[in-house]
Amino acid sequence: MRNLIGLTAIMLLCSCSWIEGLVRSPGEESPATTEQSYLQAGPNTDIELGQDERTLLEDYKKLNDTKIQLETKLGELTAENEQLRAQLGRTEKERDQFRNHFSVAEQDGERLTQRARDLEAKVLSLNIEKTVLEQELLRMRISSLRQQYESLVSAPATPARGQR
Repeated sequence: MRNLIGLTAIMLLCSCSWIEGLVRSPGEESPATTEQSYLQAGPNTDIELGQDERTLLEDYKKLNDTKIQLETKLGELTAENEQLRAQLGRTEKERDQFRNHFSVAEQDGERLTQRARDLEAKVLSLNIEKTVLEQELLRMRISSLRQQYESLVSAPATPARGQR
């Protein structure tokens, strides 16, 4: 008997929703369809927004404004970064040119220093040669003076012997 009552109750419920489907006119929407259309459309007035929704919307607007500011700042920093990179490139180029000029000047300096050393060595060599020649000249003069002295010393002695 209990089974029969339960079965009768189930059949009544099923028949009610079947009857409701027949009784409802085709223009009416079911509650599920109304809820889905509301969810798809979303709230469309401030009155429909609750405090939590308004707070979330304000936070979203603030974050969106912050995002725009950060994107603007990013653009400025990117432009500044590009300018600094270009300036760095120019500075590196100038540095390389300076190093090249310095290297060339250093090589020229070394070449001139070597040339000066070579000239100093040549001057010293010529001074030594001059000194040797002066020595030789002095020896020759000494030799000539000795010969003159000896001829002078020996010359008067010879005629003086003959006169006595």
